[in-house]
Amino acid sequence: MKLNLPRYTYSEVGRIANNFLKEHHPSLEIPIPIEEILDLKMGFNIFPFPRLFKDFGLNGFLSADMSTIYVDEVQYDQYNEKYRYTLAHELGHYVLQKSVYENLPYKSFDVNPPVIEAQIRKDNITQKIPIRRKEL
Repeated sequence: MKLNLPRYTYSEVGRIANNFLKEHHPSLEIPIPIEEILDLKMGFNIFPFPRLFKDFGLNGFLSADMSTIYVDEVQYDQYNEKYRYTLAHELGHYVLQKSVYENLPYKSFDVNPPVIEAQIRKDNITQKIPIRRKEL
């Protein structure tokens, strides 16, 4: 399956991020309450996934139906900064690649969804966002 990922310049990513923050955290106070934004304002489920990194090499992933962010349980429990980074990273996939997720041929799974989705993410969707490096 070939994914047509949108391409962004650094400036475009910065503009999109600033617009997102204006809408969801206009005070811009640090630290940005990423968990509260995702959970309370945007309605995401945040699911601590046992052994996600150990078994699949993933820190986290956004579900195909864009409703849940799965995060390695050890990060969730013990490494707050890494956990927050992973949430922000997955939010970036949502904001920058929402159209890709909306056009996936699958939206959910009937058998052991987290394990299947983790494997699919690992094998097919963990591509980096292509960013054009030349800017004038």
